[in-house]
Amino acid sequence: MDVIQLMFSPPWVFSDEQQNWIHDSIYEDGLGLVLVHMGWQPCLTDPMLYCNRPEDWMNSVIYKAWPMDVFIEQSSKAGLGLTVAARTPVVNLPDFEKQPIGFSGGRGAGLIAARPGALVHAKWKAGGEDA
Repeated sequence: MDVIQLMFSPPWVFSDEQQNWIHDSIYEDGLGLVLVHMGWQPCLTDPMLYCNRPEDWMNSVIYKAWPMDVFIEQSSKAGLGLTVAARTPVVNLPDFEKQPIGFSGGRGAGLIAARPGALVHAKWKAGGEDA
């Protein structure tokens, strides 16, 4: 399977035409999409790193092809660790479930929920939400 990975990339770095290409590649051609680091944080000093807000994605064409819904200003339960929900190559890594991934402060990761037909690879240990 081919995958598009967007890392530290807010949607506004892509032209409308590029966003349509990404959407069509996912929705029509079956490419996978991985988005790394979408935060709830405000814009600080570096707009490429700190302005990757979910509401920007939700207003983009690409969001329509996402396998999940995002809930603004809601978080998963704070805690560290993921549990495997589906044994796939995405989570088939040594000691995957032992890694201290997550947030141990008062707030967890941004809350997401898989859309119908999406495959959930992992869930947060603390609250069982889709990760």
